[in-house]
Amino acid sequence: MLDALDSRFHALAEEEWSGCEVSLEVTSRVSPVAFPEYLLAVLRESAGSVCAGAPELLSGAFHDAIHLAHVCPTAMLFTPCRAGISHHPDKYIERHDADIPARVLAEVALHLLA
Repeated sequence: MLDALDSRFHALAEEEWSGCEVSLEVTSRVSPVAFPEYLLAVLRESAGSVCAGAPELLSGAFHDAIHLAHVCPTAMLFTPCRAGISHHPDKYIERHDADIPARVLAEVALHLLA
């Protein structure tokens, strides 16, 4: 998937852009990681028990989890942000928006400790 995206960016850079010259240079590339299925299953089950219909997302963002996954079992739990704004200084959540992921995280921890 990243290779296809890379190819598309290069194709766009080769197009005519009102006389502007475009070039691309890769400055960093970190390969995606797969989280352990057993941990995803626990997270999925806990999320479903706390919030029926909780969505499961793939993240394309660069998270600490990319590096942590090489050290220990890792997964990610997302919290909805106001207006969908994330990775930005205007990111904000209301306390009630944090209640569900906090409960999910507690259930996951209890399951893993059992």
